[in-house]
Amino acid sequence: MDSVEYSYHAFVNPCSATQTISLNTENVEGADQYVSIKLAGTGSKVWLKSTAQAQSPTHSWYGKDYITLADFVLKLINPVSTAGGPVEIGFYHRYNTEANYDGGVVEYSINNGATWLDAGPYFTEHGYPATINTVGTNSTIAGRRAFTGNSDTQFNTNGFIHSTIRLVPGGPQSLLIRFRMACDGSVGGTGINGWHVDDIIINQLSGLTNKTRVTDDKEVIDSLYYALQTSIYNGHRIYVDPVAAGDRSGSGWINAMHYLPMALGITRCRTADSILVAQGTYLPSLTNNRSQPFNIPDSTSVFGGFPSGGSSFALRNPSVNITMLSGDIGTLNNISDNSYHVLKIDSAQQSVLLDGMVLSYGNANGSGDNSSGAGLFCLGKFTMQNVTVTNNTGLSNGELIRIRSAAAQLKLKDCTLHGPDDGKVKVLNTNSAQLILQGNTMIFEE
Repeated sequence: MDSVEYSYHAFVNPCSATQTISLNTENVEGADQYVSIKLAGTGSKVWLKSTAQAQSPTHSWYGKDYITLADFVLKLINPVSTAGGPVEIGFYHRYNTEANYDGGVVEYSINNGATWLDAGPYFTEHGYPATINTVGTNSTIAGRRAFTGNSDTQFNTNGFIHSTIRLVPGGPQSLLIRFRMACDGSVGGTGINGWHVDDIIINQLSGLTNKTRVTDDKEVIDSLYYALQTSIYNGHRIYVDPVAAGDRSGSGWINAMHYLPMALGITRCRTADSILVAQGTYLPSLTNNRSQPFNIPDSTSVFGGFPSGGSSFALRNPSVNITMLSGDIGTLNNISDNSYHVLKIDSAQQSVLLDGMVLSYGNANGSGDNSSGAGLFCLGKFTMQNVTVTNNTGLSNGELIRIRSAAAQLKLKDCTLHGPDDGKVKVLNTNSAQLILQGNTMIFEE
């Protein structure tokens, strides 16, 4: 009888989000996307196109509240193929049925109609308001939650309401949906006397699916799919602050991202060209990968020195609001498992700026390129401004900074470098690379 609560963070690969895709649209005006099928009852029990009620522009599907036993569905003719992420079904509807005796439900199938499941648990907007009675009725959906009664009264409106269902098929699937109207063999409804449905849209959302498993002594006792919807970032600035309490979309200081590599990744494929970072310590890897440094995409500027909670650009102060890029990814204060390079600029990156940061705790104790450039390994064109490089160590010359390749140009403006007194060259420039010193740039022994 114990209970355990746990939480986790899901990191979606940057640039993997796509626009929402429309899988099917039915506005009840053109060619039919749905077909009426009778499941039970005598005589003609069908969904019809009606002009009596409509959301847009003139027609809706109408399922009458019959006074004789009826069970009939409006079924999507051709299944839609899902990509495995969350699927959203939205529709407008209005109804008036004999309350708690006659009503409608929405069902879905992911095995081409062999099995139909109730979509009730997956409504995210305007779900079933009541239950079909189990006593005094022969309804085929007795005991189930349903749209039954008067929608105007239940949802405090005078017209169509919009309902939304969020399904997580759990992998690529062939999806069908149907609207099922069931009437017992007695009284019908008043007013519009039935269920009108219009503007049915099925969308494939951008996102991913997480499967959560609960086990007891290695036996799976519960397994559920949860949808995590993503969105495309279309701003020009991304904000990063580890204490921000918003949605972490990066759209402003309140909604700032917590994980700097995520923001860097997004600038590779979106319109963002600058990243504003609040004070704090940031790691290039959460998996203790020593070979994964920070990597700033081309045509991107990264500015540190903002206070927690953010501020205007004019009020930032890097000397007070310390913003550190740290290679201390493994055991805290144990340099043996630190990143080989805190920051690396590749040759394809020809216009990059880092301003108001501290580069610390790189340990270039590997072989080849991983033996130098503990703070920075530069192969492209890169400007560091108001940057401090400290507490870094390596095995070879270029212990703090290594610049290499003819395409490389490093500009140091008002920077401060601290290096250990071990006899190694702290900044090594080779292979026709360029090093430019500006302003008050200084190198000290630690």
